[in-house]
Amino acid sequence: MKSFFASLILIFCTLIVPASLIARRAHDSCFSSPPQHQHDEARAHSFGVAAFDRFHEVLHPLQHDALPKGDYKTIRARAAKLVSLGKPLTNMAAPRGTSDISLFKNKQKAFAKALSNFKRDARRGTDEQLKISYSAVHDSFEELVGLLPRN
Repeated sequence: MKSFFASLILIFCTLIVPASLIARRAHDSCFSSPPQHQHDEARAHSFGVAAFDRFHEVLHPLQHDALPKGDYKTIRARAAKLVSLGKPLTNMAAPRGTSDISLFKNKQKAFAKALSNFKRDARRGTDEQLKISYSAVHDSFEELVGLLPRN
């Protein structure tokens, strides 16, 4: 009887424990990317328009690292850079190949308004106001990107 239990424990240790460690390692790699890895992801992602890429390099780590942690200090610290990179996007001509130029211009206006509200809230808004206005910048940027021509 003792050998039966010993065999069961041995099987458990050799099969179950390593499998759970492998599953844990896979889970960790999917859900806890270090900030440097996330920054590399932002660089690897290209929209085909340099100004959009530069803006996204600053936006991406804020969206995927600072915002989920509630790190509003970092968002405020990077706000001036984000606004300065976003400003050119508000008045640039629609990139060649954009299918609906009128819609692109409307989305630019919405993005400009979101950027202005974010700039204001980064200076003197509450954390909740900053969260809302930052999210509006992110969302309106994604809408604008969605209108870019696909290469």
